[in-house]
Amino acid sequence: MKKYQEIFIQKMDTTFQRWKSQPFLAERELYRFLHSLKGTSGSIGLEDISRVAAAKLEQLDEESDKRWSREEWPLFLKELLGNHDEQEEAPPIEQIKEKKAGGSEVVLFIESDIEKLTALRREMEKEGWVVLAAMTPEKGLSAFWSKHPDLLLIDLDMPKNSGIELLRKIQEIAGNRFTPVIAISSSREKQARMEAYEAGALDYIQLPADPDEILIRMKNKMNYRDLMREVVLIDELTGAFNRKFFNVEIKRQLHLLKESHSPFSLAMLDLDHFKKINDTYGHTSGDEVLKEFSRMVRGRIHQDDFFIRFGGEEFVLLMPGCTGEKAKQIIQSMIQELEQHEFLFEGQSVFCSFSGGVVEVNHTEERPGEFLKKADLALYSSKINGRGKVTNYQDINPSIDKEKWLRIGIIDDDAVMRQILEDQLHKMSFGNYQIDIRSFREGEAFFNDDWYKQGGKYIILLDGVMPRMDGVEVLQRLRKEFPEEDFIIVMLTGRKSEKDIVRGLELGADDYLTKPFSMKELEARVRRLAMRIVN
Repeated sequence: MKKYQEIFIQKMDTTFQRWKSQPFLAERELYRFLHSLKGTSGSIGLEDISRVAAAKLEQLDEESDKRWSREEWPLFLKELLGNHDEQEEAPPIEQIKEKKAGGSEVVLFIESDIEKLTALRREMEKEGWVVLAAMTPEKGLSAFWSKHPDLLLIDLDMPKNSGIELLRKIQEIAGNRFTPVIAISSSREKQARMEAYEAGALDYIQLPADPDEILIRMKNKMNYRDLMREVVLIDELTGAFNRKFFNVEIKRQLHLLKESHSPFSLAMLDLDHFKKINDTYGHTSGDEVLKEFSRMVRGRIHQDDFFIRFGGEEFVLLMPGCTGEKAKQIIQSMIQELEQHEFLFEGQSVFCSFSGGVVEVNHTEERPGEFLKKADLALYSSKINGRGKVTNYQDINPSIDKEKWLRIGIIDDDAVMRQILEDQLHKMSFGNYQIDIRSFREGEAFFNDDWYKQGGKYIILLDGVMPRMDGVEVLQRLRKEFPEEDFIIVMLTGRKSEKDIVRGLELGADDYLTKPFSMKELEARVRRLAMRIVN
């Protein structure tokens, strides 16, 4: 993040220097600057700047015609100017407090009331949790399948008793994965509580309730989940998932493939000459190799991937949203890393390797056993061709459609935010889709470019506040001119008022992110929404 912080501070300093050459500064321009400052600085770990900008915004009117003199605005922004008046250089990054890394738990909150959704979501995000919100049972069920959340919070007070029906639908899969489900409701009736527990809820919270109590009960359920997963689903020696977990997760992946047509890769990994290590140096040394191998793989895979010990020295790697070719590249880099790791057994240097076989799963006609057989065949090909390599089953039976495109557009007037989003999105992959990422400084520049007319599927990350044509105008025009099934639109907003959020959703936005936001949250939202349009 330091690179972005340095660019951001330099850009802020350049803006101040430009303003100093002007006879006056329009309050509207000052408002837009602080609005952008608040969202971007908070997203790159500069919380002090974000907090000051937010406080200053409260004192301004976006629609005001007021003009600030060269004497007035520097006094108003003195906390942000720092020592800019004395020197041209931006302050050292070390002087700015970086954002602490939060937790990585994913909470799915299914709530039809925007007021409760906004209030509770804000409290949960303070804990560092990634909060996925769904306002209908249908979207909630889809998100539950696609994002395997660590905890589900569901409001039972949704229309037509749909909350209870949703609980019943997800009971089996949630139980198999030890995913805690907490029901919230304003009902004081014993029957309502009993019905929730019978439908699969692990806890029932009656509203209104203190937010701190809700959070601590959520934390307790997550601790319970971690314990149960460790006892039942985790291999004790390696820390990888066990075969019982594989049997549950492969069903979920096939369900997602059927619903969203989002492929995944399955890889078989097997340590080379492992029996020789056990026979020569003993099983304790073999265990050390297994643990180091597992540690290395689990440290390299994506947060949505699953590393599973299948038996002995054989492992399975499930990689959602990853093509066979991309999986092959990732595994090849893992092979190179393990080959460079030196083990010391009985005073001797020992080097190990492993082989891999990958199959891309992009249809549901076959059973899991067939995918495993194909991955095993690719693994066998790696073994007989010298070991220490990975083979893609598609190389034996190539069938990849490379003509599909997913285009991601970023419309934001903040150059630093555009660069951050571009860098993050370039790291992601979306099945067989070729990715085309383009950024625009504002709405007019976007519509003056023919990029958005090329066809294919689009995800648009759209800032709500921009000069000339703001995000709402861009949203309205896109929804008028193009089919919704081809354009997913995510509003990026620094406004926390429920009125602005509701307006964006009513006009056709598919989701919203409130600045500042974490890159992990952004990635989770984009990947979840992409599953709705790729096919």
